Amino acid sequence: MDLGVSRRPDCNGRHAGLVSLLALPSGSGALGHDQAAGYPVSLQDLEKWHGRVVAKDNAALHVIEASYSLVSPESISTNLTDLLRSSSPLSQPPLAAGLLEPLGQFISNNFSTLQMIHEAARLTNSRYIMSWGNGYQTLVPHLTKIKGLAQLLRLEAILHAEEARPDLAVQSLEDLLGLGHSLVSEPLILSQLVRNAGLSIGCSALEWLLTQQSLRTAN
Repeated sequence: MDLGVSRRPDCNGRHAGLVSLLALPSGSGALGHDQAAGYPVSLQDLEKWHGRVVAKDNAALHVIEASYSLVSPESISTNLTDLLRSSSPLSQPPLAAGLLEPLGQFISNNFSTLQMIHEAARLTNSRYIMSWGNGYQTLVPHLTKIKGLAQLLRLEAILHAEEARPDLAVQSLEDLLGLGHSLVSEPLILSQLVRNAGLSIGCSALEWLLTQQSLRTAN
């Protein structure tokens, strides 16, 4: 049966407050107002409101599958890990001498992972497997995985910039935003903080690209 749902509005303030509203006493005027507006006022309502997405259209499933095949940068070089630390001098352009080859190897080792992320970024609907019935004890293991994949896309964009392939670097940046968008309808403050962290990672990669390459003006 087709259980696809349309994408929810991008409204961080509303999402941040949804779970908090569940702590209000029953019969609260605030709850009644939100219920009349079509928003959930109980854990059961939240499960229905968040909806489901058909597997083939679900970006979240592609993201999780990609995370299973992620090869860590430490497996290639500890210096690659420093590229991910904002406090490290290596995290700023230009790329340190001797890092281009291990960076290229790292991206090559994650070829299949990146393919799955790029595919996921093109999907507009997303629902990670979670049970809202657990309330504040709801587990969100996918959030850590998403941050790791965002860092992978950042390194891919840096590699493309260093190899003078700005068009591919821009594609990596666009898909990094698409990865964050997979969290857009998740009504948890933590989820939206991770999404915002992904935007910061994207900005860092964009700054690197702009210091290395001039982007063509679109026609």
